[in-house]
Amino acid sequence: VAARRKFPQARIYSSKIDFKSAYRRLHLNHKTALQTCTQLPEDELALMSLRLTFGGAPGPFEWGVISETVCDLANAILHDNDWDPKRLRADARGLVPERKSIGEDIPIAQAKVQVVEVPVDPRGLVDVYIDDLIALTVDVGDNVERMEGAPLLAVEAIARPKHREEPLPREEMEARNKLEAEAAAEEIKTILGWRFDFHRFLISLPENKFIAWSKDIKNLIARGETHAKELEKNIGI
Repeated sequence: VAARRKFPQARIYSSKIDFKSAYRRLHLNHKTALQTCTQLPEDELALMSLRLTFGGAPGPFEWGVISETVCDLANAILHDNDWDPKRLRADARGLVPERKSIGEDIPIAQAKVQVVEVPVDPRGLVDVYIDDLIALTVDVGDNVERMEGAPLLAVEAIARPKHREEPLPREEMEARNKLEAEAAAEEIKTILGWRFDFHRFLISLPENKFIAWSKDIKNLIARGETHAKELEKNIGI
């Protein structure tokens, strides 16, 4: 909102990068690994995880040490005036599709006056939620190109590129299968389950989630009863 007020006629673009198999990249030390043991008495087996588990209580915090470090580095690169995104770029940068813009016939929605003054850096910002790196910027100068390149360069710097003769199989840290669908700079982007339209300034549910949520609510009302987990799911807890 503050960025639109500062640049009322400039487009706002967003990009998103996913970490590939985020939790599975962190190996547990022996003391923590022992705490993950699950016994199967009938089979006389004990299962122990050597990597961070999905659903485990410490997962978000432990992974956050890595993901937030990558996010901080992405912001440092994004705002570094000495960085040339054309000369220094990640190998995966070429996999990012061209930016997607809304037609000129649709006017850019204007922002209302805010209660507090929010500082705006036109270069933009990168934020992170667990395994999603989310970037936003204003279309001024080469800002969009910088926004598309900075998160990928930060990921590559932290993860290091794979050697041609890598001794152990290892996938790239960025989810390359999602780059084509999510990494392009767009004025409309689905972020954490919500559809953000930065051109019209609208937030809505994606159509598939709207249909599924509406169906669940109608079924719940028709039955006239529910249980705690179903209610929490529909409320959004």
